[in-house]
Parts: sequence; structure tokens; C-alpha cells
Amino acid sequence: MLKQDSVQLDIKNHQKVTPLLLAVSEGHLGMVHQLIAKGADVNVVNNEGNNCLHLAAKTKRFHSEVEPLSILDKFCEELKLGNEERYSDVVVACYLVYHGANLYCNNKSGRTPLDLIKTKKSKKILNMLFPPTQCRWCQENMATVTLQPCGDLVLCKNCSSEMTFKICPVCREYTLSKSEFGKIIFGALFVVLLTLLCGIMCFV
Repeated sequence: MLKQDSVQLDIKNHQKVTPLLLAVSEGHLGMVHQLIAKGADVNVVNNEGNNCLHLAAKTKRFHSEVEPLSILDKFCEELKLGNEERYSDVVVACYLVYHGANLYCNNKSGRTPLDLIKTKKSKKILNMLFPPTQCRWCQENMATVTLQPCGDLVLCKNCSSEMTFKICPVCREYTLSKSEFGKIIFGALFVVLLTLLCGIMCFV
């Protein structure tokens, strides 16, 4: 089914669960790998504000329908784990962060995926491997707001309320909105487009 061009990779059910979030919850690493390769959004959140990393931390064990991914063995080495742990929650978490998932995203309970990792040693190593991104504006607070549609994590909450970007400072794409932990914050360009659209509709 994933070979069909018409497949909506980020379609959501009534709980805002996408195919990727479901695959992570059920431990299907092979399906997770295929969805990410097809371009599935790794930072989408469900109705509780959980991203794929929150769910990975709650999944006891993963299995793969495809050949073992060599990168998992690399993460086992970094975490000082044996290769038999390649399908553990913390190793899969590394894999997801490697593909862009936000390790410091707060859910609606105020908990990050890192908070859900059980062992202190793994938490420390994850924090060293994937340190939090600083706000590109103030360079002091942790960045928690992403620009859409590019998805780059660039601003802290305080700067987001004060700054409006028409172009992402990272990838130079035009921005339509900002999002924080699943909330959409409309940007200036989006508002202009919406105003123009409303004006056009008045004459139709």
C-alpha cells in the first residue's frame, strides 16, 4: 500500500494518530522505517500532545519486518548496549531523533520523551548525543517552536510571541505559520493569504 503515490502518509484518525504514530505504538520498526523513508512527519503529535518519541518510550519492545538496520548497531555502541538491544525503546528513540524527531517536545502533561526514558544512564547519553536546540534569536532559551511548512525548530516560546518570520532562517523557505507542541500559530504570510482569499470570495 505504501507504494501507491496517493497514500496520505500523515492522515489522522479521531485521536489525531497518524500511521507513523500507530506503527511506533505497536512496535513495527520496519513499517516505521518505510513511512519515514516516504516522508512521514516525525514531529506530528496526537490528541495528548505525544510525538513518536513519547510513544517509543512507552513501547517495551520493537520488531522489524525488514533486514536489521545497521544504524541501530551504531546507536547500541553509543549507548554502550549489546546488539541484542537494537530493538529496545531507547535505541529506536535514537533512530527517530536521527531522522528529526524532537526529543524535547512537551506533551499536554508537560513531559518530554526524555522524561519517559527509564534509566538515568540512557537519559544522560541521549542528552549528550542530541543536545537541546537553542533559540536562534535570543541564543539563551531552548527552541520549542517550529516554522511551518519546513518544520525547522528555531524559536523559544518567548521569542515566538514577539517575532514574525516570512522566511525560515535555516532553509530560507517561505513560512506560513509557527507551531508549538501541536498548536498552530498563524504567521504573517498566512494571514495575508487568508485576507486575500476572503477578499476574492466576496466578489464571487
